[in-house]
Amino acid sequence: MKAFILAALPWVMCGLAVAVLCASMSSMKKSDDPELRTRLSVGLALGLMFGTALNSLGLWGNHGIGFALGPMWGLALAALMESRKKS
Repeated sequence: MKAFILAALPWVMCGLAVAVLCASMSSMKKSDDPELRTRLSVGLALGLMFGTALNSLGLWGNHGIGFALGPMWGLALAALMESRKKS
C-alpha cells in the first residue's frame, strides 16, 4: 500500500497543481499585467528552490520529480495570490 501511495503521489500533486493553475488563470481578466508576470516568476523561482530542498530531504527517489513539481506548485500558488493594487 505504501509503495502505491508513493508511486501515485507525484501524479496526484501534478494534477492538483495543473487544476489550480488553470482555474485561477481562467478567472484573470488581463493577462498583460506586469505584476502578475512578476508574481509568477517569483513563484516559479521559490517553487524550484522548495522542490530542490525536498529532493535533498529524500522525499522522492527520483530527483526529477522535485524539480518538476516545485516550480509547478510555485506557479499555482502565485496565481492564487491576489493583486496588491486596488482598482
